Amino acid sequence: MRFGKYLFIIVLLLCIFETARLWFLAPAQMASHFNFQGNPDGFMPKLQFFASQIQVAIVVIGLGVLMQLLVLITPARWINLPNREYWLIPEHHDALMENLSSFGFALFGGILLVVQLGF
Repeated sequence: MRFGKYLFIIVLLLCIFETARLWFLAPAQMASHFNFQGNPDGFMPKLQFFASQIQVAIVVIGLGVLMQLLVLITPARWINLPNREYWLIPEHHDALMENLSSFGFALFGGILLVVQLGF
């Protein structure tokens, strides 16, 4: 495993832990929308609020997994990168796929972290 995969797993576990922790601290009615002055003007039940948070996280995780699958099945002629003659030869193909996979995991781990911070 590379850095990106570790980062994604750590962020995923952090998001699960933080969601579970906040569940017990949250009131029964959650502010879900705020006006320009920062005052809440929309509310929803706690269960609905956390359900929407989990749905967004599942979509981000699903897109991350889909990106990993696309990296594996994309034809080499469609990959645009510098020094493609070097990286796309069979001897370097595995290293290239590992680097692209690690980058994808890191990218979607960062996106998941930003979504969690937003909630």
